[in-house]
Amino acid sequence: MHRLFFALCLASTLAAASPAAPAKLSEVIRFCGDDGKRLCQGVGYGKPMQDCLASRKDKLTPACRALVERLESGEKVTLF
Repeated sequence: MHRLFFALCLASTLAAASPAAPAKLSEVIRFCGDDGKRLCQGVGYGKPMQDCLASRKDKLTPACRALVERLESGEKVTLF
């Protein structure tokens, strides 16, 4: 449940307009949930979490790093 809440909060601030195929919320949970808890505990959700993950790209797992880079380029996050 904590992972879902984290992912919803993260996804809500990472969503931006883009013609590219959007990332799925399940990808955010699967690829960045553990990294968010490990590296950004206590920073809050939303924009602070996005900034925290982006500022620690060198410490992210490869899958989370790739997703963060996709989202930084303007890719949207969708529920499905």
